[in-house]
Amino acid sequence: MERDVVSKRVRSRHAAQHRRLNENSEFEQLSAVLPIARAISSQLLDKASVVRLTISCMRLYDFAVYGSPTWLVETNYDDAQQQLQHTDFAWKVGACILDALDGFLVCCALNGDVLYVSETISICLGLSQVDMIGNAIFDYIHKEDWSRWQQAFRSLLERTHSPHVDICIRMRSTLTKRASKDVVKSTMGYKVVQIHLSSRRNASGAMIGLSCLGSALPSSSASGIRLDLSSFSVTTHSDLSIHYVDPRGEEILNCADCVGLDAIKGTSLYQLVHAEDVSTLSQMHRDVLRMGATSIQYIRLLRRGGDTLWVEITAIRIHKQKAREKCEYITCKVTLVSTESNGVLDACQVNLSDENN
Repeated sequence: MERDVVSKRVRSRHAAQHRRLNENSEFEQLSAVLPIARAISSQLLDKASVVRLTISCMRLYDFAVYGSPTWLVETNYDDAQQQLQHTDFAWKVGACILDALDGFLVCCALNGDVLYVSETISICLGLSQVDMIGNAIFDYIHKEDWSRWQQAFRSLLERTHSPHVDICIRMRSTLTKRASKDVVKSTMGYKVVQIHLSSRRNASGAMIGLSCLGSALPSSSASGIRLDLSSFSVTTHSDLSIHYVDPRGEEILNCADCVGLDAIKGTSLYQLVHAEDVSTLSQMHRDVLRMGATSIQYIRLLRRGGDTLWVEITAIRIHKQKAREKCEYITCKVTLVSTESNGVLDACQVNLSDENN
């Protein structure tokens, strides 16, 4: 009798061991096909994480394959219309690839679950790719910016012809430096990120999710702003009155041949903006004071002597110490997009030399 009991215990123990080995083998096979680095999937994943990532991967497959156009590499199109849609899609996404090299890619479901995030999220924000996949994107967005994300989502839900929206929000980051007393408390532990949102729809036109390209904006602790040949720097006070414009900016704004910097120093940036874009600049002004950095696209500046400049502006809130006094500035990187010749639209475009004559 005792031998039978012992024999049953041994068989039960062997069966449990065999079951655990089979289970571990299944989890190893699952982790091997996940779209994450092999070094992570083979060593650093527990079983709960493997299940969570596998479910997200299955949902990502539906997101990629059943969306229109499909994201499969090799695709045979039935007609020219499908080929045209794919070409248009490739052009729009390709235009953002260079920006994504310094940022990250996120694919989200309609309920906000992260289906996929690129490994570069760790370089940009210090977040873990494994921890984010399968969790809600709202867990990583500042609570005050949830409404902005939801507003952009509703806007994309209603659009069909232009399914793209750009927003600036604060996302959680472990790479932020220890904040000084001058830094806004609401930005501690967060970085301001510019997000390019695109809706993902199926063949019938129903929205199935979002694809997001994100890049972190420079923080107030940044030592400098990188400028290219089509960009210039403008430093303003907290009320957007101009304090300094670099020589490149003086040339573009056509004020170098007047009185130089004195021609526009002290002038409010609002006076140099097209009347129809004042509300956009006002929103940028509020955002940079609230978040510490922001970016806007396609705003019109009025150039002296005539012409309108289409520009993009990235604004950063800077704190400086001068003569035992704390000074607050807003540094703007202005990137020239195009120029329109439409004559003088405002008195600020009249050269001082012309006024004296």
